[in-house]
Amino acid sequence: MPEAFEQDYPLQQLKQVTKSLNSGQFVQVRGMLAKTAPCDTALLLESSPHKIRRMLWQLVDPDVRGDVLEELSEDVRLGIIAQMEPEHIAAATEDMDDDDLGEVLRSLCLLIPYIKTLSVPWTRKIEREQRKHFLIKSAQPVP
Repeated sequence: MPEAFEQDYPLQQLKQVTKSLNSGQFVQVRGMLAKTAPCDTALLLESSPHKIRRMLWQLVDPDVRGDVLEELSEDVRLGIIAQMEPEHIAAATEDMDDDDLGEVLRSLCLLIPYIKTLSVPWTRKIEREQRKHFLIKSAQPVP
């Protein structure tokens, strides 16, 4: 019986979150997300329809966004990163280890051709943020 509850929990949580978002209870959802582990937040995002996912991502605490990005599947991570401003991407990836940062950068590389068709200035801004972030990470002493 406990296993059945564990399997239904993400669905129950998604229903509760969707209901709260639809009724405008954003503070309640933000509080719930603050108490949720990054892996569970990632599961919730992956289980959500696109519109709900975008709203949820905005409510995720910026201090844990990097941890949540690490847990997401590549497709969902790509969709979320595509909606983020370059400075928010840099902030979210600031404390990532090199392997996880590499995954995010690969995701960004997949987005560059798509973004270039939409907005050349936005692409330049991403490239500047990537260079700046790389220089900051490179300047840190190796342990």
